[in-house]
Amino acid sequence: MAESFGPLVSAEWLHEHLGEPDLRVIDFRWYLLSKQGRDEYLAGHIPGAVFVELDDVTGQGGGRHPLPTGAQLEGAMRRAGVDRDTRVVVYDDVGGSVAARLWFLLRWFGHGAQAVLDGGPQAWAGRTRHCWTRARASAIAAKPSRSTPRPATSRVPAARRSRATCARTAASSHRRSCARGSTSLG
Repeated sequence: MAESFGPLVSAEWLHEHLGEPDLRVIDFRWYLLSKQGRDEYLAGHIPGAVFVELDDVTGQGGGRHPLPTGAQLEGAMRRAGVDRDTRVVVYDDVGGSVAARLWFLLRWFGHGAQAVLDGGPQAWAGRTRHCWTRARASAIAAKPSRSTPRPATSRVPAARRSRATCARTAASSHRRSCARGSTSLG
């Protein structure tokens, strides 16, 4: 029987599955005032996570954050390494309300496997006692991807191998960082 996925996953579940080639973790932090999600991501994030900017998945029109077009969401998710077969875990550090926005958008546009990290990065750092990593600016998903994006209907084994290599590298880096005693979220 296939394992159930979402709408919430625990920090323990994420730790057990981190590094799997069909799993992508997205840091989706956004703040109304003072802080910037990108800066918070650079200061520290769950190992292997990529940052997606709220504005990259916000459409044009009235209201604060109108729905994007399908093409706009697809482009942002491609840059983040997400395709139709990817399980997505999204988190924020404000109780899940911002992460739920991306969860909703993925579901609205037909993606079949998305979840919010229950308790966010605080649960990751607190309950699992796992480390928190710092990012290089080049790791942010809003920048163009070096891999060729693929349409949702295409199957490109090289893209999957590329994502699997990145995931293994992130998991390996996570183990080394934890062994050295990297910082945990404060």
